[in-house]
Amino acid sequence: MEIIEIPRYCATNSYVVRTPQASLLIDTGFPSTLHRFNASLKQAGLSSNALTHMMATHYHPDHIGLMPILLSYGVTLVTFGEQARHLHDSDAIFARDPKERFNPIDDRKALSIPLADSRAFLASLGIDGEVVSLPSHSADSVGMALDTGEAFVGDLTPLSWINPQEDNPIARDWKRVLRHTIHTVYYGHAPKGTS
Repeated sequence: MEIIEIPRYCATNSYVVRTPQASLLIDTGFPSTLHRFNASLKQAGLSSNALTHMMATHYHPDHIGLMPILLSYGVTLVTFGEQARHLHDSDAIFARDPKERFNPIDDRKALSIPLADSRAFLASLGIDGEVVSLPSHSADSVGMALDTGEAFVGDLTPLSWINPQEDNPIARDWKRVLRHTIHTVYYGHAPKGTS
């Protein structure tokens, strides 16, 4: 398994988890970033036709803008837990900004996986780990904790900014992540860190 950090092409970090079975893209930028996205993929030694699956850590505009385009390329969109109900949360925001030229996500093309089944699904992609709910940022926020010690946490407040011993929504989310043995954390906007 290989984790590829896509060179930054917008304000949101994107990653690919690549195995012999699949290449899973985590988060995308706005629709207007397609050209820069493709250039960054090329710089990372990838292309959009090498991507097999994609997921969002949550359905805010800066994390999902390229998903309809990538769906049209044949990349499978996977939602986890409550996310299927949030596929269109950003539609009205995109509608206010015509330069983004966003076509809503086609629900029929999204593969919905219950959180309890995330480990088995990821294993089918050659990824050992599971998806966990991280609702302190938004109800649809999820993270992915890998058995190899990496975690993708989207817009979860960085661990170094909080006291994980407190009892609040952010600390509870971190406790879900840290139930796994994690040494490297990949954020949606902040630089990669350690736990």
